[in-house]
Amino acid sequence: DKAAHGQQWLADHVRDIILFIQRDNGRVFEVNAAAVKAYGYSHEELLKLTIHNLRAAETRGLIGDQMAEAEARGIL
Repeated sequence: DKAAHGQQWLADHVRDIILFIQRDNGRVFEVNAAAVKAYGYSHEELLKLTIHNLRAAETRGLIGDQMAEAEARGIL
């Protein structure tokens, strides 16, 4: 449908990094081209990781609170 196509186009063409993360386990289930470029992994490699793999050790303790905030109202 047009809405899904528009969302896919936006995700593929924006310069911002977009990661879609599973709530229960932090697994990355989709990323955009900006994320591939920024993290230096292939698209397929990123889909095998979790948000914990992508975060610096000193910021991993923030993940739970940030996921809750993203769930409640979104997060940048």
